[in-house]
Amino acid sequence: MKKILIPTDFSENAGDALDYALNFIGNSKAELHIVNVVNNTTVNGDMVVVSDDPFGVRLEQAQNSMELLEKFGNKYFKDNDKNNVKISTKVIYGSITEDLKTEALLFKADLIIMGTQGVNHGALDRFFGSVSTRIVNDSPCPVLLIPRGYKFKPIDDVLFTTTLNHSEPFELYKAMELIKPNEAVLRCLHVTKTKGADDFDETEKFSKYLMEHTPALQTIFYKEVGENIEDIIKDYSETYDVEIIIMCKSKKGFLDNLLGRSHTKSMIHLSKMPLLVMN
Repeated sequence: MKKILIPTDFSENAGDALDYALNFIGNSKAELHIVNVVNNTTVNGDMVVVSDDPFGVRLEQAQNSMELLEKFGNKYFKDNDKNNVKISTKVIYGSITEDLKTEALLFKADLIIMGTQGVNHGALDRFFGSVSTRIVNDSPCPVLLIPRGYKFKPIDDVLFTTTLNHSEPFELYKAMELIKPNEAVLRCLHVTKTKGADDFDETEKFSKYLMEHTPALQTIFYKEVGENIEDIIKDYSETYDVEIIIMCKSKKGFLDNLLGRSHTKSMIHLSKMPLLVMN
């Protein structure tokens, strides 16, 4: 049984993520845990401000919205004659990223499904790192990010981006298990900025291993050389009309995360299709 945590701020994109999750589950057994974190700050334009609304008012609004959301979920299961899904909800007052991480650990979540743009998404949010980016960085489990307006499609084609790290085959196996019961063609893409003989030999060994050990209908390996890695990934995803992109989050140090350029973070904002980040 999959245990899926769904953060919501009751925005349109959060609704997209919930709708995706309901279709993503299909007929498999699952537990859905929908969580809203009431925070005392909001974004007004490019400024972070402390909300003037009393705590009780905001908490009551969140609880009322969550009740409606739970009714919607139960109605969906009833209308579609589904008894394979259990749904629970929770409203928390605190820090969004810290409390969602704690909730994911308490719930023992296998996966977090959330939208990439919340109700307070703005210029300042993009500069310091969106909520979705911070959750990806801190999450104890994989995170599936759903772009605004995206509607679920059966997963027939998957794009996996690889850096030839030896831990990636294990993460890829876990990812393919997560997307079941969907079965898909797996397209593995390795992009380098320069082409060298050593890299070519390593790529050949790695691609052979992946294709022999991947639980997919068919595995295809691509090698590309280019400066803008994100654009190449985006072009491949659109060319082959994939339904999901899988990336492994690199284990960088604090300064690298603060000052360096994260391809995963860039893809969160660039991608027009779901992005599954394996931690």
